[in-house]
Amino acid sequence: MPGTELDPQGLLDQKAVLAGPELAERRRGLAAVVAAGAASPNVAAIYLYGSAARGEADGYSDLDLTFEARPGGWAALWDERASLAAAAGEVAVDYDGGGGETKDHAGYTAIVADGLCLDLVIRRNGAARPEGEVLLWGAASTPTATPAGAAEPAPTIATDTFAGRMARFWCEALRCAQSLARGDLWTGHARLDHARDLFLQLWRAAHGPQPEQAGARRLRQGLPDDVHRRLAATVTRLDRNQLAVALWAAIDLMVDVGPDLARLASQKCPGDGPQLVRAMIKELSEVAGLPVGASDLIRDPEVGTESPVSLREITHESAPQVCRLDVDPFQHHVAAPNAVSLAQACFVPVKAWPRAIYAGDTLVGFIMLWDNPEKSEYFIWRLMIDQRYQGLGFGRKAVELVVDYARGRPGAVQLGVSYGIATGGPRAFYQRLGFVETGERLADEHVAKLDL
Repeated sequence: MPGTELDPQGLLDQKAVLAGPELAERRRGLAAVVAAGAASPNVAAIYLYGSAARGEADGYSDLDLTFEARPGGWAALWDERASLAAAAGEVAVDYDGGGGETKDHAGYTAIVADGLCLDLVIRRNGAARPEGEVLLWGAASTPTATPAGAAEPAPTIATDTFAGRMARFWCEALRCAQSLARGDLWTGHARLDHARDLFLQLWRAAHGPQPEQAGARRLRQGLPDDVHRRLAATVTRLDRNQLAVALWAAIDLMVDVGPDLARLASQKCPGDGPQLVRAMIKELSEVAGLPVGASDLIRDPEVGTESPVSLREITHESAPQVCRLDVDPFQHHVAAPNAVSLAQACFVPVKAWPRAIYAGDTLVGFIMLWDNPEKSEYFIWRLMIDQRYQGLGFGRKAVELVVDYARGRPGAVQLGVSYGIATGGPRAFYQRLGFVETGERLADEHVAKLDL
């Protein structure tokens, strides 16, 4: 019965829940929340669901609990949700509707100390129970259950609020970091996508009026250039380190812009919760060996604007290093991966002229020419500078070296290039170098040429 002394650790031992030293923190949090629920006069039973119930939890897993109310106590139990979560530790951020709400269920999500994410479902007494739940605790004496469909005061649930969306962003950020730490890149990618969408929802709410039917595309088009660029930096490939860097780009954007969005929406500015979650993600990332910060990319200190640029043949030893080069995430939609370019070069070895770009003795980029003297066709097929070394003039110097090379080729009259017209694309770069658009199209790209 409520108030009866409970040994939660013994209970978890008996149920074989979260066994193992790597789950000690999750186990302590679960024990504390179960003890708090068992002491409530409004709780009839406590169930575990999700990965912990299936025996698949790890040190990054959420804790998924269902509290079934006593007859007539559904609304009262809902009012206790924050205190139940707080039993596990300091609540950093929380929001309603995390588990989805129906006529019989209400969801609540909270992040507490040590990166523990609690998903609590508050269920009406007598409601249907899904498969897979594990009963952790039931009151020794429970009055007759409320008949299904019987009238009972429902809780007041403030779902999809501005503050709730902001809290959900931080929950998704933490869950993304946890997924990356365990190596689950697909889930981490999906979490990051959701966090980005939440930022756009907050922007829409703060900068209205914008009709909901306008869609995300029109909303993105209306973003200021700096916000658009920073948000685009959260789009990345399915790569563990790149996803971690993109996550930090999203976190930094929310830290910088979030308070202003709250003020514009006449909402209370976030307190210390987001900073607590950010600190949790930082600690988790350090332990997991993930980049800590959007700028956690090391540039060779010897490389600068005065470094001599050269083009070198790609060897067996240097090919893996070339493949590891990457552009700014903002440019992924306009730059093919170097591994793809090298693979394409293998199928046209006579015409492909791939070269590694060096600044001094440091590899900084990649360029590949379509080199076809039989038809006097010379075309810049690929060009990229690693994100660490952009803005130092290496791309321009590499193109100038290619121009010098092309001038010495048989029948060379023009050097061509093609590019898409998109934010972050190289159109202005080539125009500054003297390339002029011809009006031709290559697939969906514009063709420009430089007279040699």
